[in-house]
Amino acid sequence: MNLYLKQLFSKIKCLILIYSFFSFSFNLFGQTDQYKIKPQIASPDVAAFLMYGEYNVGVNTGVPDIKIPLFKVQSGSLSYDVDVDYNASGIKVSQVASSVGLGWSLNSGGVISRSVRALPDEYAQRGYIDLNVSYEEKYSYTTNQQKQVYADLFYDGEPDVFSFRLPTGEGGKFIYDVSKRKFINDFDPGIKIDWINKSSYQSSSFVLTTTNGNRYFFETTQVTFDDSAWEIPLILKSYTQSWFLSRIENIKGESIAYQYETVSAYASLPSGSSVKPEWLVQKSFVKKFLYQADSRDYGMPREVYEQNLSYYTQVEPRIKEITMKSGKVLFNYTVPRYDFPGHQLNSIDIYADQQIINKVVFSYDYFVGNNPVTQFDYRLKLNSLSIGVSNDQRYGFRYDMSHPLPATNSTAQDYWGYYNGRISDFLPKIKPLALPGIDTDRYVGGSDRSVDTSLIQSGILKEIVYPTGGKTIFTFEPNFYSGQSNTELNKVYGNLKVTGKSKRIPVHDTVDFVVNENVLNNTGYLKIYFSPLKPPGPYYSPPDMQVVRLIDLTTNQNVIIKNRSTNYTQSESHNLQVSLINGRIYRLITTVVDEPSDNLFNASYVEASVSGKYHATANRNIFADGVRIQTIENFDHTGVLVNMDKFNYSEGKVLRELKEVDDNHYFQKLKIDYQCAEMIPCACFYDRNYLVYTGQANILGPNIFGRHIYYESVQKIQYNNKREITGKIGYSKNLSLAVPYSFHSPNSPYQKEFVNNMVFIGNAPSESYYKWDNVSGKFILQRMVERKYDLISNPLRVMKFFRTKIYVNPTCAASQVSIDSDLFGQTPFMLYIPVYRLSRETISEYDANGTTISTTNSTESTYDDVFGQLRTNKIQTSDGKVKRNYFIYPYDYIDSTPFLAKLLEKNVIANPIESVTLVENGGSKRILGGKHFTYDNFNRLHSIYELRINSNGIVSNDFKFSNRIKGVIFPEGEQTAFLPDEQYEKRLECILYDNFNNLSEVLENGSLSTSYLWGYNGQYPVAEIVNAHYNDVVSAIGGQSVVDALNSGTVTADYIRQKMEILRSNLPGSQVTSYTYKPLVGMTSKTDARGQTEYYQYDGLQRLQHVLDQFQQLRQSYHYHYRPQ
Repeated sequence: MNLYLKQLFSKIKCLILIYSFFSFSFNLFGQTDQYKIKPQIASPDVAAFLMYGEYNVGVNTGVPDIKIPLFKVQSGSLSYDVDVDYNASGIKVSQVASSVGLGWSLNSGGVISRSVRALPDEYAQRGYIDLNVSYEEKYSYTTNQQKQVYADLFYDGEPDVFSFRLPTGEGGKFIYDVSKRKFINDFDPGIKIDWINKSSYQSSSFVLTTTNGNRYFFETTQVTFDDSAWEIPLILKSYTQSWFLSRIENIKGESIAYQYETVSAYASLPSGSSVKPEWLVQKSFVKKFLYQADSRDYGMPREVYEQNLSYYTQVEPRIKEITMKSGKVLFNYTVPRYDFPGHQLNSIDIYADQQIINKVVFSYDYFVGNNPVTQFDYRLKLNSLSIGVSNDQRYGFRYDMSHPLPATNSTAQDYWGYYNGRISDFLPKIKPLALPGIDTDRYVGGSDRSVDTSLIQSGILKEIVYPTGGKTIFTFEPNFYSGQSNTELNKVYGNLKVTGKSKRIPVHDTVDFVVNENVLNNTGYLKIYFSPLKPPGPYYSPPDMQVVRLIDLTTNQNVIIKNRSTNYTQSESHNLQVSLINGRIYRLITTVVDEPSDNLFNASYVEASVSGKYHATANRNIFADGVRIQTIENFDHTGVLVNMDKFNYSEGKVLRELKEVDDNHYFQKLKIDYQCAEMIPCACFYDRNYLVYTGQANILGPNIFGRHIYYESVQKIQYNNKREITGKIGYSKNLSLAVPYSFHSPNSPYQKEFVNNMVFIGNAPSESYYKWDNVSGKFILQRMVERKYDLISNPLRVMKFFRTKIYVNPTCAASQVSIDSDLFGQTPFMLYIPVYRLSRETISEYDANGTTISTTNSTESTYDDVFGQLRTNKIQTSDGKVKRNYFIYPYDYIDSTPFLAKLLEKNVIANPIESVTLVENGGSKRILGGKHFTYDNFNRLHSIYELRINSNGIVSNDFKFSNRIKGVIFPEGEQTAFLPDEQYEKRLECILYDNFNNLSEVLENGSLSTSYLWGYNGQYPVAEIVNAHYNDVVSAIGGQSVVDALNSGTVTADYIRQKMEILRSNLPGSQVTSYTYKPLVGMTSKTDARGQTEYYQYDGLQRLQHVLDQFQQLRQSYHYHYRPQ
């Protein structure tokens, strides 16, 4: 908890009661406050820390978390931060810049998008949802007619996979579960997902309701079009691809609204051409080999090479305006882009009422390729951004420009899509399968898609310069893993050099060798060099004077005999193919005869060697999938180092080996009738068989946040400003790879279809903290936090239907379906929607030597199976004490008590109805604390009850959980109706709420009343009046008309202070504390019960700058430093 919240809760007694229970129970997403039991009067007199320069690194990915916060969107108790973040995994060749620059993303709203499997789920009567056919029923299908309706996409047999992101940054994926008749998601099982008007092309929308009742409406749609192939079913030619967030509402009625616009622009380029609608063009390639050809295929080409283009022309809606309770945010797009048929985001204006209070301005340039001509040679580059009405706060960005990026439609890509400088057709450099009619002497393709470590950092962010002049420098290194790679090796089996003796006497030499490898195509090479000869005498002719022979000793047969030519005055070189077969023994023999010579150095000679190429696997470091962070260095404004972090990684692991990636073949069987004209019904007579290889940019298969390599641990080594080690932090987080990520699909590359079933074990990693000891030169362990997670797997069984044979002429299908028994097939597979929950956290503290554990605290947690919410936790300390906390929610009761039914109706299920603390000591169990809560019919807190208890507690057999019979400890036993234990006492009662659903009066312990007045359209509390009833407060201040005036859009600080003085004068027995605000900025003054006022001033960036006392004298100043300072 930060200092601000600690001070706040110390002032508000009611919230202390709530916080002690809720603080450990819910994540940030679940804690979005709907009702302030007593209002959070946000005094700005607290420390504000901006950590811009400290970057977390993804444990599994090695990607630093780089974010620049811009401003806050706030409407009453609804709020979130807007920022731009940078994906520092590397720039891919086909990557198109967003409206804020290449690699950058603006997080200002929310979106739902999907991957359509088979047909869109919402297809009326024939889509996955309306069909409502279970996996078990599909599994029982045996006839071709049953399978055909799914294989030919007449019916939708597979659920679409939806991805979502909320403006708070949380997100995940969801799919429709037929057995449960609802959507399930991998973020929070308690989220309720409703598809509104799903079958309506114009008005389809989603509503996501979180467990605190917040509703996110996704009503602005983006439709995708595909007219590229006539055989695509009509429903796939046009369907809704994405839904954009249009508004947020909470149960108080507060809301945030979003407006979008879809505008295209076609800028004129320096080359004279203009931007075209196709903003992304991707190339793919196919190599088909005809095998087992039918006689009627005479004249058909045995190899077919195809190039395909796919492109995107639809421009998605862009955010135009965000409307809040007392303000708005305007997004200004003014300059058309060179690289995209739209505009760049030039500025953002933030208004409170009609006054601009903040501004963000973006400055751009372009990453430009060599000799730019078309839009594909440009990428939008964010040079800097400035925050503040007067552009007070400027961030500058520097990128790796050592090598220019190629065009976005270039094929010079490694396996993972990064630039490697080698243009290719993506087809693998492997030999095709040995099938009848296929030439296996040639490669399928010649692509070299290996990583070029000098190019993969092209265009990546290298430096951030802060408003103070300090900077952070990022140094990256290639990702790699240790694995086996197929390597083509050349081996020399035998070599000789034989020199004559100048005596007309034959000189021989031999070498024997064994071939123990599968030489490629059983073909090696015999390299020979014959030196020049002196003029031969009458005894020998030149061909007999230099001879090389290779003998297969296994068969005792000559492999080859090579004599020199009759032209004895010139040297000769030969490179001859020879047969080399694995397991055989060979002998290489060379012979030289030469004429007498006065100088032995002029004697003739022969050199010969036998070599062969073969494939071998070898363990080595293999570069893979972009870059990871190596060091982060922070410098001050003078360029002096402040500190440095260096990162070490565990062994990298890839989700798919490259040898598997290369072998991407599948078989295509076409039903052919060469006499049929297209689209004319007729019989299909025979199969045409193809072996197909594909070349495409992307690796198919699972990924982790888009990455195909991961690490299970990372160490951050910390250095001071002298580059001396000061300590280190170790982070570790395991992944589960047990789930399958592919299934059989014969008409797809690899004969597989891939699903991303990656399972993430938890969010926060385990951590180990070390200090550096200069004397021993070692790290000494000081603290360890171990985290273990349990899985809620949510597996969904799905059946895939496919054709084993494809009709070239689809009109012939009907005549074959009943008689061709192998025409259709099916494969079962799993889609996983896993949710992880922290089940155990152990914190161990070590002594100065790092050897003895001084204290240990361990917390074990369990969660309910349906909604994934915290059910129990067990806290065990090093002294042996065990404390258990139990949590009971609105859905844990058997009948619908009215207030519980209302909570369930609005999905307000995150807040427990009862919490109980039990302590075990030996064999005894005693209740040491408990609270329960009731709500009104509008889901507003009504009362808080607390157990009346002494220091010894209550024996568990004498206590009744509110949903169990007396003496039964939850969750054991059977549920009951809501009936709390009689030993509960009411500690707080919410007496009254205003028209904005803000708390107006609260009664504590049945005697002390505290009232609240709200202002600024119900957004901020302007007065807390202790020891006064609300009706008396309204009367004392001048009536309801004054209360209404406090909530007008034109209320001033002077008006509030004037009315508060009247209130103090008319209620002398009460303590009145009053407040004024600048909407969407912060508190401007606070007057306490003694009448003393403190004033707060803000800088141009709307940050607290000065605190003044009642005499307007400076009391405190805030100076903001950006790390590095």
